[in-house]
Amino acid sequence: MPGNGGPSGGGPDPDPDPMPADPVSVDILPDDRQTVWNPGIYGGVPPDDAELGTFPNDVGPASQYGSTLTPSGGDDHDQIQSALDTAAAFASKDSRRYVQLGSGTFDVSATIQIPSYVILRGTLNGTDRMTVLNQTFTGTLARLSGGSPSVWGATVPTAGNQLKGASQISVTDAAQFQVGDLIVIDHVSDGSQWGPGNLQFDRDVPNATGTFVAWVTSLFYQRQPYSTGNGTQSLFPDSADWRHISQRCEVLAKDGNTLTIYDPNAVISGAPLHIDFYNEPEVYRAGGVSDVARYAGLEDLRIDPNGTNGQRVVVLSQAYCCWVKNIEVDGSANTWSGRHIQLFGHTYRCEIRDSYFHESSNYSPGANAYGIVVGGSENLVENNIAVNLNKPIVCENTCGGNVIAYNYADNAVIDSLTNQFHEAAISTHASFCHWDLFEGNETPNITIDSTHGNNGWEVAFRNYCFGRNSNGFASAYERAISVDGWNWEVTSIGNVLWNPTDGPSVDNLVWEPSLGTNPVFQGPEHVYLLGSNAWDPVQQRKRGADFGDDGMAFENFHRHLDFDYMTGSQYSNPDNTETELPPSLYLREAPAFFGDLTWPWVDPAGANHAERVLVLPARARYEAGDA
Repeated sequence: MPGNGGPSGGGPDPDPDPMPADPVSVDILPDDRQTVWNPGIYGGVPPDDAELGTFPNDVGPASQYGSTLTPSGGDDHDQIQSALDTAAAFASKDSRRYVQLGSGTFDVSATIQIPSYVILRGTLNGTDRMTVLNQTFTGTLARLSGGSPSVWGATVPTAGNQLKGASQISVTDAAQFQVGDLIVIDHVSDGSQWGPGNLQFDRDVPNATGTFVAWVTSLFYQRQPYSTGNGTQSLFPDSADWRHISQRCEVLAKDGNTLTIYDPNAVISGAPLHIDFYNEPEVYRAGGVSDVARYAGLEDLRIDPNGTNGQRVVVLSQAYCCWVKNIEVDGSANTWSGRHIQLFGHTYRCEIRDSYFHESSNYSPGANAYGIVVGGSENLVENNIAVNLNKPIVCENTCGGNVIAYNYADNAVIDSLTNQFHEAAISTHASFCHWDLFEGNETPNITIDSTHGNNGWEVAFRNYCFGRNSNGFASAYERAISVDGWNWEVTSIGNVLWNPTDGPSVDNLVWEPSLGTNPVFQGPEHVYLLGSNAWDPVQQRKRGADFGDDGMAFENFHRHLDFDYMTGSQYSNPDNTETELPPSLYLREAPAFFGDLTWPWVDPAGANHAERVLVLPARARYEAGDA
């Protein structure tokens, strides 16, 4: 079967579900807005009672190798890292190992690196997390990452265009690729690195595949020209172009110079290409000359971070099927500001789930007080709580196939928790995010922004977007669904928008540029805010949230079967003949964390609010004080 092997001990999960499943129907979406969403770890995160290897008695004290570590009363970094390193020496894809931390507070003075096939797990008392990692330094507390930090393999051109839906990638020379590799495909950006400009931006000129596109770009997380002196350019000395449209794939099979990346009939199925690659596409191996991290996990503990602006507490990078489950990051415990957890671009099928991210010492814009930051491909962010932050859940240069689902994100603020301005609660934020699915979340708003460039082919399905923060501070930038200027093909289907108390007094059902200026700061409320916060293609600069595009975002927006409380009705798009909402665009059955609760929990066709919006487990946990 494709995928059963790989380099350096790589390859797929040793115990995924035994039978493949047919892809979930996405027929409710227009044909040109469909893809396959099948994210996360094959077979799911291993349960706590999964078969885990034990350590030989002759390698050291049992308390270090698989039993329970206890706080020393001093710096605990070395004992934790030593136990993890020993676990790694005995771990493999067929025998995962773990390090258990007992109850109490562990002071940590340096980054903890969690190796492949090893789980770092805290202690629970019922649902209470009894283990605390107290960060005593500035920097990243925990990393689940592999690869080579400075030595990467060469890029390889593809053999012609590689188009959306393809299950194979053809390259000019596949010698350096092996079955099990995590690879990256990207292509040259259409726009300039600082916006569309006059010459680069003409949305009436088709590209090589006949799709009308034009990318607005930024410096964030893209492969840059070697000459810029920024980012990861030193890893690719042959790079002369800006490349920020990309996807992560896994090699399931190899036949000559053809790499199979998707087999829907296999358990280890991979994923098809989500977007066209037509402008000098190239492929390279994620992680460089070393393997990525595989099946590393962090579970069941609390983190009290420490550090200044922009620090990342937990990082997943160059990672395949790794996970973070049931952790809490409390940004108020120490003096800290930054990002609670970040999935960097070279991640694939990783999961962040069942966790709680909250508070900061600094809510000012600029990478402060971010909750969950999502990049990479086929990742799953599910059943989390992210509240009282600048950007609770944010996508940065996502690369297709990610799902952000059944999360509770609230009180997105700027500068302070009492500020009246509504930040983006669940959003994209750095171009070019594409083909992400936002399903079943509860949040004031979902925003496809253009602060660092445009995005495309994003889908919001069966969410409850209630319009304003729950903290009671509200006077500016209130909206349920917003799509900033120059964004392509955003879709909103089956959502419930605003709330029954405030919804009837909303100012605009749809704001778009032809309706005039100042859609944001004069206080109007919008169910749909489409085309604001746009780049000025003449001046080639960002002019602020009140500057609209030329109607492009509005013209490319598709809404269908949404219910909104301004009109008190459900909208049926005459161009969409599908009238029956499926329960999900990625799940085949109710997820286990719903228990006895009704799923799907959002039903825009309900007769009243109690039937339209039921109970989201993450919101229920938060309100019960059991986050």
